Amino acid sequence: MISSLSENGEEQVLTSLGLTQSQARVYLALIHHGPSKVMFISQVTGIHRAHLYEILRSLQENGFVDRDLDKKVFTATPLREVAPILVKQKQKEIAELENQVNSIASHIHQKTNHTQIQPNVILTSNRTLTLNRAQKFIAKACLQLDSMHTWKRFQQAWIHFEATWVAAMKKGVRVREIVGLPKDIAQAQEFLARESLQNKNFEIKFIPRTGGNFTVIDKNMLLLSTTQEKENLGEAPFIFSNYEGLVGLMDEYFQLAWTMGSDLTTALNKSK
Repeated sequence: MISSLSENGEEQVLTSLGLTQSQARVYLALIHHGPSKVMFISQVTGIHRAHLYEILRSLQENGFVDRDLDKKVFTATPLREVAPILVKQKQKEIAELENQVNSIASHIHQKTNHTQIQPNVILTSNRTLTLNRAQKFIAKACLQLDSMHTWKRFQQAWIHFEATWVAAMKKGVRVREIVGLPKDIAQAQEFLARESLQNKNFEIKFIPRTGGNFTVIDKNMLLLSTTQEKENLGEAPFIFSNYEGLVGLMDEYFQLAWTMGSDLTTALNKSK
């Protein structure tokens, strides 16, 4: 039974939130079977009791599980109560990593002959250079482009790079967008009706609030904007990185947000 849960993506979501695979398996067992004793948990998860006690202890410390000392049973805390805390922790990790990247980028000594070295992190502040470089990286995509934007930034990015996005989708690249809820719903619906957004290779989901503006290209390249809402696309420093740790973290964050996103109508109903 637990293996089927993994196929449905539940374990993947929990591990994305920071749980180990064993912790996720035990927590899901309690979610689906209700309050249970150690022997039963061990049977449904296949985890030996000697190791299970340590897993349950760690889940208790993180607020995922409660223990009834009288009945000697463990009960799972509803995911809706603990998920927001873990999502905030993940966002904090990303923010801290962004600060580290900014710090590294500010001290990188760039050689005059750029053909001799491929830096892991490039920080640009010139608008024309930033937008041209972003367009080139998007054009090189072979498999997928996963992006997260505020609604304002999504509109600006799509209008500026529209021809490049369309060309990418024409050659089979999968384009997925996670966007923050727009304030003007009628205007948003009109924008989403654009012909270029009706492509079979384009998908969009909405969440109440995004955690940044970035694009992950083919899971090996990151375009990360530090642009604030009051600024236009490309006017603030922009980070380009193939640093595996940073790309992997942002990709993981995108995949988690994608599981939580929904279409515009559903997202609006959830936000009420």
